[in-house]
Amino acid sequence: MFTNLKPGDYVAIMPTESSPTAEVLEIAQIVVASNVYIQLNEGRMYATIGGKSLLKKPVTYIVPATDEHRAALEAKRSRSA
Repeated sequence: MFTNLKPGDYVAIMPTESSPTAEVLEIAQIVVASNVYIQLNEGRMYATIGGKSLLKKPVTYIVPATDEHRAALEAKRSRSA
């Protein structure tokens, strides 16, 4: 349950519930955080409990973003540049 997250916080978007940090897809900022859902700045919505996307496909998950997520994302971008 992500009740400690609030608007302005950042989350890492992950491909599966138990993905390793290196598999981070992107990092996004929270604009709405309620007891039921979390909405990100690009419009996607996730369940507050479990962090699962509320869209049918593709299913992704959120976790609080860490420096390790940011480093993994930067490494991915460097490899593809």
